[in-house]
Amino acid sequence: MIIAHGFKGLPHTARDICLEAIRVEADVVHLGGDVKSPRIIEYLARACGLKVLGFTGRLDSGLIVKALKDSGGYVESTLIEFKGISVLSIGYNLQQERVKGVERADLIITYFSPMGLRVEGEDAPGSPIIDYLIEKCKPQYVIVTSCRTTSISGRIICLGEVSLGYYVIADLEKGRLNITARRIMEYLPS
Repeated sequence: MIIAHGFKGLPHTARDICLEAIRVEADVVHLGGDVKSPRIIEYLARACGLKVLGFTGRLDSGLIVKALKDSGGYVESTLIEFKGISVLSIGYNLQQERVKGVERADLIITYFSPMGLRVEGEDAPGSPIIDYLIEKCKPQYVIVTSCRTTSISGRIICLGEVSLGYYVIADLEKGRLNITARRIMEYLPS
């Protein structure tokens, strides 16, 4: 599974993720908000043949919700079981009543950061519900999808924008979870 956010409606970001999915043999992409254009979702699903899951960010409109629902992948405030791994998705439209009852999550993908997370140069919105869920669910990893650049603090990954080349690979094979933060090579400074 590829996890990415911050497409900002730019078509080349979808193309880049499609090419990365082919390269790493991923069949699912989880969009963590700030997609801005339903064409990104349509392209990833139709042209790339990827299963598209996701939630919205603060830059997204109802068109993104509709496109995700149309593709069968709107996972706001939803716990899904994927290849033996439980994944809790929490976007900008957090629905607390749906997540408070969650007892276990191996991976939390969230637009909101834990309240104590401070990353230099970032203004990721914090929410106490994330701290509560981390304490209660004891996830192996938490991926915050409202950061500009990628930084890692223990099991918390502040994922940078795909428009800057950042994304994460979540290897979910055989019930084991392995996370790798990556950057698309063409974005690296020369």
